[in-house]
Amino acid sequence: GRLAGMFQFNIVFGILIAFVSNYFIGRYLTEAVAWRWMLGVEALPALVYTLLCFSIPESPRWLVANNQEEKAMVTMVRIGGLDQAKAQLKEIREMIKEKTGGFRELFSPVLRRPFLIGILLPMFSHLSGIAAIMYFAPNIINEAIASVESSFMGAVLVGLVNSAFTFVAIQYIERTGRRKLLLIGVVGAFISLAAVGILFALDSTLIIIPLLFYVASFAFSYGPITWVIISEIFPTRIRGLAASIGSFSLMVTGFFITLTNPVLIESIQASGTFFLYAGLTLPAIWFIWKFVPETKGKSLEEIERYWKQLKSK
Repeated sequence: GRLAGMFQFNIVFGILIAFVSNYFIGRYLTEAVAWRWMLGVEALPALVYTLLCFSIPESPRWLVANNQEEKAMVTMVRIGGLDQAKAQLKEIREMIKEKTGGFRELFSPVLRRPFLIGILLPMFSHLSGIAAIMYFAPNIINEAIASVESSFMGAVLVGLVNSAFTFVAIQYIERTGRRKLLLIGVVGAFISLAAVGILFALDSTLIIIPLLFYVASFAFSYGPITWVIISEIFPTRIRGLAASIGSFSLMVTGFFITLTNPVLIESIQASGTFFLYAGLTLPAIWFIWKFVPETKGKSLEEIERYWKQLKSK
């Protein structure tokens, strides 16, 4: 749980760095050139990322599957030591003997429910509007504050809260459990989004407060826990395919929300847009309560047996 949460933390920390960079660029450069620098500085981390890609080792499982066990052992020894590497090598050999699952297995009666969770949970996470808030944070805050510099500082606050509460999820996910933390966060997201809509309708300048509460609620629930659950509800043989479909579902929904946000704000105003996002959170609360199981402390085999028991009922 914590390892999967660190994946999300790295993403939101990168977003925070981008917000901070944009704030200083916007403050010290003229408006005519600031946006060019905001885009241009992205080339630096992209270049570093590209160069570092050459140092990434192949997956040990891929190496073993392609008769390169010595290279696989080198990687696993670097990660966990010789004893752990030997144990992992044995497990990988056994997994490779199993037949890798395909689309047909995902639609089998046993995996139908986890497949539904794998598609709808990422979809619900972005239907709450997080992508639009991350991408258009300065614009949204500027709707209430009417100050470019203040709106960019507000975006930095959004990034700080996002990073801090993602770290909260990493700390508590093994104690509290996935399902409970997810439900608390999504209910918090609904309340916060409704409050943002109300304050926009009242032309209040305090919108940043419930907006930050929404980001905090998302950060310790939807953000990291969606990925944790997807990584735990599928058998190893099918997990890669299932996780990629879940990621596709998230990205498509995020694209749709991002594309429609400026149109919605113009047509139904900012208040109506956030009321809509709040309304889209309600079916997610019901879906999580009804269909998403607790996976904390359970092995992949136990979870697979759970799906088989559900199918037999």
